[in-house]
Amino acid sequence: MICDTIRAALADGDLCEVTDRGARIVTHCLYPSFEPVEVFVSPYGEGFRITDGGGAAAAAYLHGRDELGKVLARECARFGVECNGDVVVVEVGSSEWLRSGILAVANASAAAAISALERVAVAAEKVLAEKIFEGLRRVVSPSQIAREYEHRGVSGKRWRFDFGATAGDGVLLVNAIAPHHVSVSAKYVAFADTPANDDGVKKLAVYGRRLETEDAALITQVATLVSVESVEAGIRRAIAS
Repeated sequence: MICDTIRAALADGDLCEVTDRGARIVTHCLYPSFEPVEVFVSPYGEGFRITDGGGAAAAAYLHGRDELGKVLARECARFGVECNGDVVVVEVGSSEWLRSGILAVANASAAAAISALERVAVAAEKVLAEKIFEGLRRVVSPSQIAREYEHRGVSGKRWRFDFGATAGDGVLLVNAIAPHHVSVSAKYVAFADTPANDDGVKKLAVYGRRLETEDAALITQVATLVSVESVEAGIRRAIAS
């Protein structure tokens, strides 16, 4: 039966072991690094206390954010749990509420870490975009450069690029890309859906901090990838190609 196969596959993540922080449960929720969210369950009065053990905060630190701030509070409120400092926590009155409590804590923890990472990626891209603009204006007249440029993809969806610059009979689409899963995924999809070079479209992805090897390989499938230090040369090559 297919359901038996699915249950067996899902059961691999249902690890429960006793630790000094309580019973550790490995859930199927994921942090931005694709590590599973762990929650800790301890007896509390007549019921149980469930926490993420500070997992959201640890994931945010891993990706360069010092504190979660309003992001954690927002996600805790959305999932009906509480924030105790940087720890996601909920108390349930009986074992009947254990499953719901575990899922709420795990989802809130994962969502907060993802939101924090998105903020990191957006901030990094904004700084990088200004450096890209300086490179663009040394090659292309400012009157030929558009910020937040929208271009229709093969699917019909209109994608927004950091810059669009007219070059001869075509257009150069430029995106800043940060070394975070959120940024890499978003920019890959936008570039992948844009027409090929024979339609007059040139595509350039610019990074500041070096991308992981796998991410760089992914982006180079759909765009030319250059560092911000060589962005001017990269723009000239893209236009001339």
